[in-house]
Amino acid sequence: MTETIVLFAYGAITLEYLKGVAQTLGFDSSIITIEGGRLVGYGRGFTNSQQAKLEGKGGKATLSKGLDCDVLGTLYTIPKAFLSELDKREGVQFNKYERKELFVQTKSGSTVKAISYVMSDYFLGNKSVGEYAPTREYLVEICKNLNQCWKRRGGATFRPDDINLHRGVNHFYFSN
Repeated sequence: MTETIVLFAYGAITLEYLKGVAQTLGFDSSIITIEGGRLVGYGRGFTNSQQAKLEGKGGKATLSKGLDCDVLGTLYTIPKAFLSELDKREGVQFNKYERKELFVQTKSGSTVKAISYVMSDYFLGNKSVGEYAPTREYLVEICKNLNQCWKRRGGATFRPDDINLHRGVNHFYFSN
């Protein structure tokens, strides 16, 4: 039996992305399960290096703790063997992102321990790093992630314009 972990994705990690990881590692992608997740007391911000901004890459999502808001995302149950490949893809070896253990509420109301990739203190402490708006394409990926498990109030899907870009104030209006 394959040992699994729970991954909380709040940015551009989507089911398609994880299916690519499964294919790279020779796993059947049907073993990946998904559920809506809500991280309470955090906000979603967007930041990147000045060089990335100059290259037109825009800001990438990260989490900010201690804010009076929640971050919606997706909880994926994945094989633990995915972690080394995810670390590579998320830039852990370059100290851009790091894995953090968090407690996340499921859509059904229970709390689970999950790992998530957040920008490292090392990366955020770099003087050339700042808050930059993400590209529209990146926001589309975030919406793909959200729309797998969540709907806005009234049943509508999330669109890029629904994502508040102000650091720490990503208040979403949604229904279960």
